[in-house]
Amino acid sequence: MEEEERVRRNNNHVLLTWKRFFAAKNRRVSCGGEVLVFAARF
Repeated sequence: MEEEERVRRNNNHVLLTWKRFFAAKNRRVSCGGEVLVFAARF
């Protein structure tokens, strides 16, 4: 049970890190005006 809790907390941390990373990346990209290029790919 304790192990499961630790894994869950670790997963949360990873998710938050990725969210923060993408938020920072998106800010940089939109400043560079490359959002349209990125969106056009999808």
